[in-house]
Amino acid sequence: MACGIPVIAPNSTTAPEVIGDAGLLFTQGDPNDLANKVIKLLSDDDLRKNLSSKSIKRVNEYFRHNIMAMKYREIYHKLLADAPYR
Repeated sequence: MACGIPVIAPNSTTAPEVIGDAGLLFTQGDPNDLANKVIKLLSDDDLRKNLSSKSIKRVNEYFRHNIMAMKYREIYHKLLADAPYR
């Protein structure tokens, strides 16, 4: 995603949260659904360009190292503030 490559991932675990609307999701364990998503992506130039732009934007909004570091810092501070031994 960070390179602007459109992503196809299973619609399970954390992939939907990470990808958002910047990629295509297929039903895990369904090779036909995966194949259809690959064909769709390869045959639709506008979709590829749109997902490529969304991918880069999503990575820059949510997953840059400085953003992730700030989010982890917030979590640690909250955990420390809520700790019963404090």
